[in-house]
This record gives sequence, structure tokens and C-alpha cells, in this order.
Amino acid sequence: NNCNHASITHRGKVICAGLFGFGKKEPEPENPNEPKRIFEIPVESLKNGGLRFALGLHLIGQQGNPVKGSWKANQKSESVLEMYYQDDTGMFSITLTEKAIIFDRYGMRPSLLYVLQESVLLHGVLDELNSLAFGGEE
Repeated sequence: NNCNHASITHRGKVICAGLFGFGKKEPEPENPNEPKRIFEIPVESLKNGGLRFALGLHLIGQQGNPVKGSWKANQKSESVLEMYYQDDTGMFSITLTEKAIIFDRYGMRPSLLYVLQESVLLHGVLDELNSLAFGGEE
């Protein structure tokens, strides 16, 4: 089998498939401390202190999701909130600027569990931002 991808044998022949990204090698980052931009939300105006406080409370409330001790919230500065995952393979930050809310991931190779839990947590953050921006529960 000379396949660098996932392979399936069908009627005695090996079929190579590039399913699920197998065989694709992501380039190694030049600087392992460089974050990977998850997404960025442009804003027209932002009350930094109020939003930082509200998001900080939300993130503190999520530290036990899905189990106690899964996440650790940290306020790095007046404009940066961080969430560290229990397996130490990754963390994300939320940076509040005058023009955007920026979400970055840190970690050379975050675990699958980290990425799954990060997506759940960030979905909740987006719901919280929506509620703060437009009011009410949906």
C-alpha cells in the first residue's frame, strides 16, 4: 500500500482516499507561540470595560463545563481574556479592541477533546455576545 491517505480495499484493489484530511500535512508554524486566528467580529463601537466584565463572568461560569476543572479563566489585561483547557494542549484568548472582538487559539497541537470543547464554549460565547448586543434570550 503506497497510500499516504486513508485507504480502502475493494475487490482486491487498494483505493486511496483523502478523506478527513488524512495524508495532508499542515505546515509547521514558524513560531510556535504565534496564535491561530479562529475568527474576528468587526464592531462599530464597544464598551470595553462592560463587555470584558460580562464576558469574564460568562467564562468563569463555564470553567466547570463539561466537568469541574475543565477550564481555567484568566484576565490577562484590560482587553484580553484567556481560557486554558485542563489537558494543557491549547488555550484561546478573546481580545477586545475598538474595531473588533478577536478570538485566537494557542497551542502547537491541541487535542481533539480540546477542539471539541472549545467549539462548545465559543458557541456559548457567541450566544452571550448576541444576547448582550441585541438583548433578551433567544
